[in-house]
Amino acid sequence: MSQNVCSWLRLLIAAPIIGLAPALAYAHISALQPVLLGLVRTSDCVVAGRTGNTEADERGGGVVVLLDPISWCGIEMPPRLRLRVQTTPLEGQRYVFFVERRGSLWRDRAPAGVLFPLVRQDQQRVHAALRTLWHLRGRPADTRYRAAFLSLLETQSHEWQYHAAIAVAHLTQLSGPLPEAELQRIRSAAQRSEDPALRSLLQHLTGATRALAE
Repeated sequence: MSQNVCSWLRLLIAAPIIGLAPALAYAHISALQPVLLGLVRTSDCVVAGRTGNTEADERGGGVVVLLDPISWCGIEMPPRLRLRVQTTPLEGQRYVFFVERRGSLWRDRAPAGVLFPLVRQDQQRVHAALRTLWHLRGRPADTRYRAAFLSLLETQSHEWQYHAAIAVAHLTQLSGPLPEAELQRIRSAAQRSEDPALRSLLQHLTGATRALAE
């Protein structure tokens, strides 16, 4: 995670201790950049595949070869896709990339330090959520759009969980208080999490949603 995200999450952990009001805590959640939400909205395509050779540069980025990539945008991908990245992934692992196309060149749009791993146990859930998000990316008020992010919140990957939680917080600003069924999914995710920062973020999201409804 970026330094900015870490700083805000530390504040959320401290919020109950310093007596931060739920509505104010929600304002701090909203200050977190909704990276995943922005990537879904602005990318030319979403692709996933296993990483082959990587060529890292001195800034931590470089070029990665994505083997047998699949996409959610209807664009046929070559069996070996060369992709410029800001953060070099591990070789031989599966990742999701939110990309833009400039002629024959492809570039990952995720900011430095952000990667979205695709572990085996999450593949079905991530694939289904990304299909929905790509189909509805121009309709953020659609309840299915938010439900797809809630599904990503229920993956095993901390990266998906964090960014999905922040996306839900920002979508709540558009739609108003969350229905009880969605709040229960967030509570369940908080109970399952062993990460105190993520657990605090989710707890403040449900608490702030109640405050907005009152």
